[in-house]
Amino acid sequence: GKVIVLAMHCCGELSRRALRLFRELDAAAVLVMPCCLPPKAPRASTSWNPSNCGEDVAGDEAYTKAMAEVFATSDQDEQYRRWAKYLRQCAVDVGVDEDVVTDKRANNDCMREINVDIKMREVDAVLSSRNTLITAIRGGSALDGAAQVCETSKQQC
Repeated sequence: GKVIVLAMHCCGELSRRALRLFRELDAAAVLVMPCCLPPKAPRASTSWNPSNCGEDVAGDEAYTKAMAEVFATSDQDEQYRRWAKYLRQCAVDVGVDEDVVTDKRANNDCMREINVDIKMREVDAVLSSRNTLITAIRGGSALDGAAQVCETSKQQC
């Protein structure tokens, strides 16, 4: 893939949609910086308000459980950290051929791909407290090894 998905300060479900695009486009990489949390309870999508990015999450038990964990605290910073952790797990799980995975959860949200380098870190240069950056670089892509070069040279990439 020659495509890189860049999703900065995604509100709500747009972060999950960016991770799905990473898989659907067979992109070389995705960089996601989530912002706003999704709604506590899934809302019905309409033609003018696709609240779940066209995904039916209402019956997804794994998603419902994850959102219960995110909102189990009233501390908004902790909610954001939990949301970012959930998205990182989705980045770990997103991207394998759907025919290989039979788990119900895989059809909606998360699909495991072995050859993806995933990192999650806070970017101090972003002034907002919602500054978590999740990166996933597909092995064998033109970017393969770029993350390692950045780590060894201690540059911000």
